[in-house]
Amino acid sequence: MKPNQQIDQKSANDKMLKNMRNTFLVFLLLGIFVIFQIFAIQFGPDSDKLRSDADSLIYKRVTIKASRGNILARDERVLATSIPMYEFRMDFASDALVDSLFYNRRTNKNYVKELADSLSSMFGDASSAVYENRILNHLNRKSERYVKIIPRRVNYTEMLRLKNFPIWKNGQRKTGLIIIPSTKRILPHGSMASRTIGNVNEEGKGSGLEISFNEELSGKDGNSIMRKVSGSFRVPEPDESNSEPIDGLDIVTTLDIDVQDVADASLRRQILEQEAEWGTAILMEVETGEIRAMANITRRGNKLVEDYNHALGQLSEPGSTMKLASLMVLLEDAGMSLNDTIDTGDGSEKVNGYIETDTRRGGYGLQSLKGVFEHSSNIGFAKAVTEHYNSNPQRFVDQLRKLGLDKDLDFQIKGAAQTKLYGPDSKLWSKISFNKLSYGYFIYITPLHVLTFYNAVANKGKMVAPMIVSELRSYGNTVKSFKPRTIVDKICSDKTLADVHTCLKGVVTDGTGALLQNDYYEIACKTGTAQVYNPETKSYKNPRDGSC
Repeated sequence: MKPNQQIDQKSANDKMLKNMRNTFLVFLLLGIFVIFQIFAIQFGPDSDKLRSDADSLIYKRVTIKASRGNILARDERVLATSIPMYEFRMDFASDALVDSLFYNRRTNKNYVKELADSLSSMFGDASSAVYENRILNHLNRKSERYVKIIPRRVNYTEMLRLKNFPIWKNGQRKTGLIIIPSTKRILPHGSMASRTIGNVNEEGKGSGLEISFNEELSGKDGNSIMRKVSGSFRVPEPDESNSEPIDGLDIVTTLDIDVQDVADASLRRQILEQEAEWGTAILMEVETGEIRAMANITRRGNKLVEDYNHALGQLSEPGSTMKLASLMVLLEDAGMSLNDTIDTGDGSEKVNGYIETDTRRGGYGLQSLKGVFEHSSNIGFAKAVTEHYNSNPQRFVDQLRKLGLDKDLDFQIKGAAQTKLYGPDSKLWSKISFNKLSYGYFIYITPLHVLTFYNAVANKGKMVAPMIVSELRSYGNTVKSFKPRTIVDKICSDKTLADVHTCLKGVVTDGTGALLQNDYYEIACKTGTAQVYNPETKSYKNPRDGSC
């Protein structure tokens, strides 16, 4: 090698070595910078926030909903239950989406169209072309997440079918498919007793048993840490703070489905026949107070619906059905007997300075107290109560209260209205109020209160609280049971009870309830005709004779 060549080679080697040193120095400094940044991120003043932000992207604590308990009839048939429902969405921004998922260019297969055909055929709400355009629009943008694909939530069987549709059959992780589970509350027996069963909305408001026992039915939600794997797909991550959900309790009611069905159908028929605006039918077991049926029907235009619980919430003046209470006071406190006579006149009499009328033209004339009750004479009761309590009307009101008419029933369904029984201390009181109270006005009471009072008469004077829930159960095991509860031990003497039983039977055999006579069993009842108050004329109007 020539000297000049040796010098050039040495110079090149020195230059290469210098470049290598510079490059090494650059990478060394870069490495030191990276290490410094790592330490700054790990241990710097913002390290906790950065770790938290990273964890929030990867890890997420999610709520695991507890299963809502069932509502059961007394024979354990289901009145309300929850079924799983599923919502289908797609993550069009998922990194997992590839063109081959939607098109096979080798075979010219258009999987988007096949999916659209399947969805249109299943739901029938839109054409295949509409579905295809909808999917393609989102697919072209590739930036939208959680896009709703189908028009409604689907049940479990439909969910399995949808998962096998074109594209989606490749699995959730590969297709960006998001299946969101939820539950739907259903009533297997349709609208029957639907208001009694009730509902609860997302804001925690509702009605019936559902809201009254919402805490017991709801159970306790659990939670779990979920780790992000790819796209929007997450898997559970073991963690000491994870908790399993505790399912809600089942409620066993006292309702009898077969009896409820008959009550519902009969009530609907009567509302149509009587052209009524609303009606309620309640059946109570005498000794226990257990409700076997509770139907509530309202006329809404041309439809009959169950959207309000009249049995619990409808305060109204009961009219003639409350003459039973006046009869009991007259027998128990005033010392009258069933044979005492009262002149009811020709159907129109002035009592306490006010004209009282009876529904029968020509009136009932001279009647025993028993006859006054059997024929439901307003004049007879106004005269009898005025004779014995006109000088002390408060005593009459107090005697009515002793019968338990205004007792708080503390019913298991929330929202029951409380009886309003006015007395002389009320600003609304007048002499006509005293007259009206004697035959069922100036007292506002719910149908359930009326039933509870009549049930006490049938139950040898013992007033028991109505009950509609007998047990709370967890996986078939009784957690809590509810027993019959006494409100008043004895509302009157045995002698008075025997007399009013005689009168209640007489209503059917000799009075206004004659249509109920039959050859199979004995019936005791009190008919009720309500006068309707007209605020324009400031008077009451008598409708045609009512029924039991």
